[in-house]
Amino acid sequence: MADSHDAARLAAVCRELDTVTVILGPNDGADALERLLTAAKASRPITEELRDVDAALVRAGVAGGLHGVTSRMIDHSRLLGADADDGKVSFFCPEGRCDRRWSPSSPADEIPECAVFGPDLKWKSS
Repeated sequence: MADSHDAARLAAVCRELDTVTVILGPNDGADALERLLTAAKASRPITEELRDVDAALVRAGVAGGLHGVTSRMIDHSRLLGADADDGKVSFFCPEGRCDRRWSPSSPADEIPECAVFGPDLKWKSS
């Protein structure tokens, strides 16, 4: 697993890959994003690639880079000290490389696909 800072930033990319892709579109950041995804899939270190994507987002006009794109996606219950073992069904990164966590709000919710590695997020009862 990546270090905790990298894991959080990779989770942000996974959650918001479509948005990041659109923002970086024709800019030089598209190459940085592709290098990040390639390194992550190959289980190589990703710190430098995350830094490059972050810088490309700033150059594209996104204040705060990755944080600016993804801050609205923070799981506020975790910040407020909610017990992590709350009995909810949760889904996590299928490769265990990031700290993305998703819990359905209804039984009809579709399990999201991991935007970085491909398969759906993995089930885990917390």
